[in-house]
Amino acid sequence: MANKSQWVRTLSEVLGRNTEVKKFTSKKGTEYETACVPQLDAIVVGTPPEKKDETGAVAGYSYPIYDRTLAATFSISAPNFLDGVIF
Repeated sequence: MANKSQWVRTLSEVLGRNTEVKKFTSKKGTEYETACVPQLDAIVVGTPPEKKDETGAVAGYSYPIYDRTLAATFSISAPNFLDGVIF
């Protein structure tokens, strides 16, 4: 069986923007570092649907956004409803 190539691109390569590495703590208390985009100029498309946890409680929101620079649509998740926020 032949080996398959695996391509892994960084967030900055995918979005074409500078990133910063930030530390976060998971819900389980584990610290981790990940790349973040400090500012993303994009347009929110529509109303964000609620994300529910296993009990059915609202666990966050998934914002569909349009990035004019890339001419691409994708989602950004946030734990709270962001009223009046411009991405």
